[in-house]
Parts: sequence; C-alpha cells; structure tokens
Amino acid sequence: MKYTILAFCIWVLSSCSGNAKKSEPVAMPAPAEATIDTAENYFPVTTYIKGQIAEIRERGLNPLMIVTENGRSDSTWLRVEDLQTQFAPFLTPVIDTANFKSLFKESKFEDQSINTYTWSYEPYNTLPDSISLKRWDVYVNPETSKVTRVYWMKENDNKTQEQLIWNSGASCKIIQLHEQNGNAVVDKEIIIKWDFNE
Repeated sequence: MKYTILAFCIWVLSSCSGNAKKSEPVAMPAPAEATIDTAENYFPVTTYIKGQIAEIRERGLNPLMIVTENGRSDSTWLRVEDLQTQFAPFLTPVIDTANFKSLFKESKFEDQSINTYTWSYEPYNTLPDSISLKRWDVYVNPETSKVTRVYWMKENDNKTQEQLIWNSGASCKIIQLHEQNGNAVVDKEIIIKWDFNE
C-alpha cells in the first residue's frame, strides 16, 4: 500500500501548480509548496503499476489468473516468481513524462456520472510506427484523491489491439481483440485477481 500512496503523492506534488491553465476544468488540491507546472508532468503510470506489484509481493498473495479463449475459460494460481512475467505487458512501454511528453497531450475532466476525475492522454498527431501505445487514462476518486483505475490501449503491427485495465489494489485485465466487418471481436481475455472481495 505504501508504494501506491507514494506514487500518487509524487504525482500530485509534481502535477499541480498555481499556474495551471484556466481552461482545464479539474485541478487536484496541492500543497502551497508545489510549484512545478502541470504541463510538465504526467502521472507516472509504470511506476504506479510497479508499486502495485510490489504490494502484492509484500502481502504474500497468490493471484488467480483466468484465461478465456475460444469460448473456454481456464484458471490457475500464480506463484510470486511468475508475477513479473504475467504483468510484463503492463510495464512496457514506460509511461511517463520523459518518454511521451512530445507525443501525447493531457486533458482533465470530472465525470460526475461515475464520480471520478479522469486524466486522458491522446496523441497530438500520427504516432511513429515503433509506438504501439495509442492512448491511456487515469481515474481518480475525487473524495479520497486515490487512483482507482488505469486504462490503456495498444495496437500491434497486425492491427490487433490490446486493452489493458488495472483496477487498483484488486485486479487487472488484458483484452486482445481484432476488427471484423466493423465490429470488435474479442480473441482472448486474461483476468488476474488478488482481491476477492471486489
């Protein structure tokens, strides 16, 4: 848990400023000493996910992995030594300001229908072919100021997509899909759960 709180606190401190643009409808409350310009810092998604994985290890949890493919589902318990391999898709590319500032724009808004602040990141223009990441979103509970979910979408060379959803402190999901006749067809779904009360 301490890694989760640390990652969020670092992000809040570095992303808030009295110089934030008025056109942005949402601004997280910031301590008076926070002076770094909002436009210079993105939420460190990869650092946050690594903290979540470290928390699973520290708690000694064995997540349940459920794989659904071709209409069949199989489940297995993950060992601690398997976590790095299973969570690898969530760790590349490294999502932070340094890597994507010049390629992705940040927008912020409050979605009252789901009671959340959303930070969305979309490309300014057409991305280089070497970049599979196409967009990502960070969802924050306005009452607790805690990250509740991270979503991002990748597109592979063969035009198949991966949608990755991380539910903070509870589970994650990878959905692999392709387009067929204008419709999205799910090829494979992987769910990894470590909180069975959600």
